[in-house]
Amino acid sequence: MNKYPEVPNLFYSSWGTDFYSEHWLKPINCWMLAVIKFVEANIDLDKHKNAIRAYEKLAGSDLMFIYPDKTQRELVSQVFAEQYRAVIQHLPQLQPELLCTYPVDPFKTLFIYVTPIKPHTAPQFLIEKTLHNSDQIQQQINIEPNYTEFCGLHIYHQFFMMMPDSHYQFRLDGGSNTHKFTTPHFGIPLYVVNQLKMKPKYNQSTLYEKLKKIWGKKDVIPRRQDKTISSKVIHQHQQLQKLLAGKTVAVFKYNKEFFSLLRFKELSPYQLSVVFDEAIALDDASEYIQSESSNIPVINNISKIDSWNFDAIILTCAINYETEIPFVKALMRRAVTEKMPVISLYDDILEFDVFPEPNVDASHFYCIGLSPNDTEAHTPANPTGEPRAENILAVFGTDTVQGKFTTQLYLREALKKHLRVAHWATEPTGTLLGADIGYSRSYNGLSEQDRFDYEASQIKQLAANHDLVITGGQNSIIFTMPDLPKEQNASTFIFNTFLPRYLVLTVAVDTPVKLVEESITYIHELASAHKITTQVIALAMMEGRKMHGSRWTDTYFSAVDEEVITTAKTRMKDKFDLPLYVIPAETDALAAQITRLIKEDE
Repeated sequence: MNKYPEVPNLFYSSWGTDFYSEHWLKPINCWMLAVIKFVEANIDLDKHKNAIRAYEKLAGSDLMFIYPDKTQRELVSQVFAEQYRAVIQHLPQLQPELLCTYPVDPFKTLFIYVTPIKPHTAPQFLIEKTLHNSDQIQQQINIEPNYTEFCGLHIYHQFFMMMPDSHYQFRLDGGSNTHKFTTPHFGIPLYVVNQLKMKPKYNQSTLYEKLKKIWGKKDVIPRRQDKTISSKVIHQHQQLQKLLAGKTVAVFKYNKEFFSLLRFKELSPYQLSVVFDEAIALDDASEYIQSESSNIPVINNISKIDSWNFDAIILTCAINYETEIPFVKALMRRAVTEKMPVISLYDDILEFDVFPEPNVDASHFYCIGLSPNDTEAHTPANPTGEPRAENILAVFGTDTVQGKFTTQLYLREALKKHLRVAHWATEPTGTLLGADIGYSRSYNGLSEQDRFDYEASQIKQLAANHDLVITGGQNSIIFTMPDLPKEQNASTFIFNTFLPRYLVLTVAVDTPVKLVEESITYIHELASAHKITTQVIALAMMEGRKMHGSRWTDTYFSAVDEEVITTAKTRMKDKFDLPLYVIPAETDALAAQITRLIKEDE
């Protein structure tokens, strides 16, 4: 057995600003990483065993971290030069050049060119964006590198803004050598974690404007230019029940929508068989939501798609990454061949160019949403001036992610023991899990007013035939979109449509009290504007915390200590004269309180 360790290929450090490489990699010290990477590329474990120890010292020191300190810079340079010479004395022949990249985060990459032979003219860096699994170039950009000379090495380096989870080639303009690389996934760099509290790393609107200016706004996969067909738009539970009853279902992909399908799988008319995901593999899909064993695997092997047993497909998200395209294509190829039902929860899959032939039989494709066909067959009642339904209960959020939809489902099932309950889910997943109606998309040019009138009329019909109708918000009730006021967020639209009589606010274990105060104030402002009374009756808190994963489409559930929950409950109860219920443990108690209120109001 080889007693020498493998040469460590340096990547992210756990040190530095916000757990990313900001302090290690500044314009002033990034040339030091270029030196380390050049040495790393020149070491052969079998031939240069005497260089290993010296290399470990060079790569493992804190000199890069110290170098930005002006008072230490001269000494650091001297020591770093000594450590470099200690390594290369064991390397008889150095490569003529090194071309490489190093990701600071998914939106920023360091480009490096190192050579012992000084070029006749200063090189220019050429970055080429390519298609996934292809050398086809979509875009080319030239950048001017900075230059540093160190111990006979000529180092050219530059930072540049990149699109996340994308494929590139890096070379010198006019050079023949090419370095291919993929930028990291979205993930938490948009939000960094400080003691499990999220804060922005970038100003999102500024970041997106910069990326758009550099790389343009391009879809990761082309939408069909000759689109003449669409999936059937449906949004009622009975429609999904008819389509999927008794089916064995494959899901793409492993994200928070799938977690709902898994957590409440007993409410589904079908049998979950497998989850396909281009990045994740698990023996049991329940691992990240800490539920009972499901025996449902998560598979990232594309070859398993044709051999696995399933006869229906649910797509839990639109296409977000180039890496997803081969999996979606393989699934759609089998769906078309076997004419199995395909349900898109969000964007219609028929909008994308992922099919093996141009003319696709669309009779078995469906997406959850609302279309003009729904409203044309309906004469909307103008809600203005008409009395509202008094038995509407809405679950709204105070923070970005804390279990609004999950609370709705647990609460609905608990209330069914006491009342005739209907559920209007504002997430498309709800229709698959027993909600009477559920959607979050409008298709084919449906106007906002038509949607408003249709929903307002339908909610009144549900309310007339049930003791209680449960619905809920999206994002936070005070969520502010870039460059838009909170009055234009989705939850405000939902409130204005349904005019809830009762309201449960969800909080997380680390939700600031200030956000809850702002949410309650805003709810009262909305109710006052409509000249109605909306009563905030309780706070609901999940038994854990939802955390963003490595990609922006990922959200995982993380349990917390009982002490954390107790402290959070105390903080909220000390400030607000509202009962707080932990979900799901105290769902029955919340349902009992709501039942009492309904009967008292009657």
